[in-house]
Amino acid sequence: MEPLIFNENNQIVLPQPDEIPEKDKMDASGAYVMMFASSYLPLPLVNLLAAFIYHMACRKRSRFVAFHTYQSFISQIPASISLWGLIVWLVYILIKDGPSASQLFSSAIFIAAVSIVLVWNLTYTIVSIFALVRARKGRFCYLPLFGKHAFNRYFGPNAITPGSSPSPRQVNLPPDL
Repeated sequence: MEPLIFNENNQIVLPQPDEIPEKDKMDASGAYVMMFASSYLPLPLVNLLAAFIYHMACRKRSRFVAFHTYQSFISQIPASISLWGLIVWLVYILIKDGPSASQLFSSAIFIAAVSIVLVWNLTYTIVSIFALVRARKGRFCYLPLFGKHAFNRYFGPNAITPGSSPSPRQVNLPPDL
């Protein structure tokens, strides 16, 4: 992984899209492709493990790749857990109730639970497409709840101090600190 570069104010300088190699852009966007699968695979924990392995394999290439693979991985955790929870609940009901479980599948609780998971996964898919496109262009994309954590892990909290004005050519900026 490349060393951090500091400007004259002792702030970390983020790599800009024209400075990021195409291979790094592809690897970063590849992290978000895994997000699609985690939303719809029947074995979400397997995909979570695959995202972790992808992060561990790619994180040393560059800080840009490490940021995106880590953000993708940690954002998959709640989506995988929600889908996994629904699967476990359904299996439990089928084992516990047997043939009478068919009545439950038409119940309001079941329909609400499935609807919540589907809306969550649809939202998650839209966000992953947005993040994938941004990463492919060499841009940072800070996902809600996860972006600041991933940024702080690979670039630190002092990238640009609040109130400073970046140069006009800088399009990659840190999240609001």
